[in-house]
Order: sequence, then C-alpha cells, then structure tokens
Amino acid sequence: MLPYQPSAPAAPPRVATLDADAGRARALGQSLEDMGFTVRTALTVDGLANLVDEWQPHVVVIAEAAPGVLRAVRAASQTAQVVIVGDTPPDRRMLAAFSVHGWASRTDPTERLLMIVESAARRQREVAGLSQQRTGLQRILDICPRLNQLRTPGEFCLVAMEAFARTLDPLSTETSGIFAIQTHRPAQVQYFGSGRWARVTGELDLPDDVVDAISRGLSDKAAIVHGDGWVMVAANGGDHARGAMVIDGATVPVELDELCSVFGNVLGQALANIVLFDRATLDGLTGLFNRAFGLQRLLETLSLSARFPSSTAVLVIDVDHFKQVNDRYGHATGDRVLAGVAQTIRSCCRDTDIPIRLGGEEFLLVLPRTDETAAGVVAERLRRAVEGWRGAADGQVLRISVSVGVAAAEAGDRDALRLVERADDALYVAKRDGRNRVVRAG
Repeated sequence: MLPYQPSAPAAPPRVATLDADAGRARALGQSLEDMGFTVRTALTVDGLANLVDEWQPHVVVIAEAAPGVLRAVRAASQTAQVVIVGDTPPDRRMLAAFSVHGWASRTDPTERLLMIVESAARRQREVAGLSQQRTGLQRILDICPRLNQLRTPGEFCLVAMEAFARTLDPLSTETSGIFAIQTHRPAQVQYFGSGRWARVTGELDLPDDVVDAISRGLSDKAAIVHGDGWVMVAANGGDHARGAMVIDGATVPVELDELCSVFGNVLGQALANIVLFDRATLDGLTGLFNRAFGLQRLLETLSLSARFPSSTAVLVIDVDHFKQVNDRYGHATGDRVLAGVAQTIRSCCRDTDIPIRLGGEEFLLVLPRTDETAAGVVAERLRRAVEGWRGAADGQVLRISVSVGVAAAEAGDRDALRLVERADDALYVAKRDGRNRVVRAG
C-alpha cells in the first residue's frame, strides 16, 4: 500500500459531566480541561440528556449510578463512553447492561479518574472509527458495480467524486473537486472538475498546493494528502492509468485514512478497466470506435432492428485527396485533418449513432432507426460541415472535403458486410463523379 500523508491532529475529545455539586463539577471540569479535553457540565439529569443529545460527547462522566440516569444517556447516544464516579461500586449487571466503560471512587486520586476518562476517550474513538469504516466500506461495496459499468473517463470521475464525498458525508448534496487522470503516455493528463472547479482544464487553474498533491498522487509518492479544507486520494491503476482525486471542503479524520486508501485502490482498478476498454474499442487517433468493435456494434444494431422493426442506415465517408495532404504537408498534418474530420462527424451524431474509423481516411457512421432518405439528409449536413472546416499548414489555410456513400437496410436484414459494401459502392460513384458529394445506393 502506498504511504499516506497523515491528517492534522484530531480535535480535543468532548466530555460531558453530571454532578449536582456545582463546586465539585467545576473542579473536575478544570482538571479535564487541563488534560486537553473540551468539557461541558450539566447539573440535572434532564440537562445532561439534552447536552448529550445535542453535543454528542465522546465521554460522559456522571456522579450518580442510577439506572434512570444511564438510560437517559443511552437514549441520547449509543456511542458515548460512560464513566461513573461514586462512593460505592455500582452493580456489575447494571454496568454491563448500559456498556459502562469504568468506575472511580470519590476517594481515588484525581489522576486515576483522569486516566479512566482518557482511556474512555480512546475507546470511543476506536469504536466510532470502526463504525465509520464499516459504513464506509459498505458504501464502497455498493458503488463498485456502478463504477465498473462506466465507460468514459469524464463520467467515471464525476461519479467517483460524488461517491467519495457521500462516503465521508452521507448528507452531501453537492461535490466540488478535481480528478486528474494520467494514461500510459506520461505527458497526457486530463482534468475533470465539478462544483467550483468545474471549469478547470489544467494545473494553471489550480492552487499550487493542490497541484503538488496531484503530482504526488500521479507519481505514486502518496496515497493520501490532507490540505487546508481538501483531501487528495490517489487512484493507482497500475501500468494502465493513474489518477488523483481532490475533494474540496472535505475534512478526513485520521481514523479514516486507511478507508480512503481502500477507496483509492477501488478507483484505480475501475480506472484501469476504463482505459483498457478504450484501448480495445477506440481508435487512438480520432477517438471514434475502431473497425472491429464498430462493425460488431453494427451487427448488434441490425439484430435489434429485426427484433423491433426499423431501418438502419450507414454512411461510408472518405476524405477527398487525402494522399495529397500527406505528401504536401506531412503525416502530422494529415493526422490533424483526420482528427478534425472525426470531430466533425461526432458533432453531427445523435447519442444513438455509432461513429467508426474504418481505416486510413475512411469512416463509417451507423444510423439506427433511420431510412435512406433521412440518412441522405444527415450525410449532406455532414458534408457541408466538413467543407466548412479550416485547418492550417505551412502558414496556409487548409480546406478539405469528403465524399459520402449512403445505404440502408430494411428491418430483418442482418447482413452487415453487404450493407457496408452497398454504401461503399455508392461512395465509389461519388468519387467518380467529382468528389465532395453524397450518393445514395438507392
């Protein structure tokens, strides 16, 4: 497990006391404060019950061992540790029934009572920490299936930040944070923000201490870093990806550092799965689906159209005179052209459409529930959008165009390769007739 940056010291334990003798209560309170405790005193049972209910102290010191007093304390808090001070030892069965931590005689030295209170405070923190960890682990287990179903880094980061904030605070309604992801290429770091950091695009938009924490997380130098009002949790996806999540407005007690590390390990595995899925399904240059995965999606679309009768159309798109671009301006410019065409194709897509890079300068766009006439309209809109695209090369404005072949399959037709061949034949006609045009297979 990665090392972590420990959190700031915990706040002083809270101690509530009950003693009808105001002078004695004052003296005990002063001794406890000198030991570093925060103390509040009640003089009546009702006053103690209200104090425990509203303040939720770590330890309750009472000068009476009556069952009614203990019952009132337990009704207000199940986790507070109870210490009894009295003249005679209380009944052991009563101590067990109300989970009393300890007893001290009034004749005992004050130091002994202080030691018992200190022991009770430690015990309360242990119990509370175990309870928080148990609850937090359950929330992590609950979110794991959803994290492993996500397929885009942006969606993953937003869900992860929201889940972590709610693991710390179930009542959290708005999350402000930043998630940095570094993939196998060392220079490639993406930032995904929410809340007040929603517009962050890089480290220049972040405070220096947050940038330093992110750098430590991405370089495996720290699993957790606590800042002034924020916490960073590293998500180590091994050789495939690394992440660093910073939640703003989060204060994590030291008892939950290990829980945060567990959450970070879960995030790292889910992040690695997303990156591996991307590499298996997406084209590295354009971000569109690759040929193998895209054609599989086409087969699935045709199967669905047979089950729920509807037409499926495809566009085969080819960049005109692309070889001349490569020969004249170089392959780096050619790559920029392909990326620009891919972005344009994506901008013309519906959420249900499937954009694919077939290879080289050729693309395929699958249009579910679309007939050939409607697909022709989409193709013409796409052609015009590409025609309006502008790039730069060697100080000159670069213009490009595409030719598009259109074909549609009726409901029940599951021959994906034949459908693509028909669109490709139409593309050949578009090229033959002068390029920069749309031709339907008919």
